[in-house]
Amino acid sequence: LKIWSTRSSECIRSIKEGGVCVAFLPGNRHCVVGNQEGKLSIYDISTGNCVFADAQAHKSAVWSVVIRPDQRGMISGSADHDLKFWDFSLELEPNGQRRVGLANVQTVTMSEDVM
Repeated sequence: LKIWSTRSSECIRSIKEGGVCVAFLPGNRHCVVGNQEGKLSIYDISTGNCVFADAQAHKSAVWSVVIRPDQRGMISGSADHDLKFWDFSLELEPNGQRRVGLANVQTVTMSEDVM
């Protein structure tokens, strides 16, 4: 995964995880990546570090992620026919740092892959 600067047209960050889809979280400091194995990961763009990973987000490839209009969460669509609604969360780490996370709040099963 490569993140490019719109100002300089240069790559500003390379992240080693392969992804099928990506979306920038509100504030443009993090991005969420969906992959072939059904995993959702959130990365800190400034460091390239994974700050959240949900290996069981979907049973098959995540084809799409989109930020909800209220910007308080996102929606993911998958080859497992599930459309999942997520809320963003802030989790407190033992060192007092806050990190962003996801909480599944609703799942709708469709008749086909959700692209």
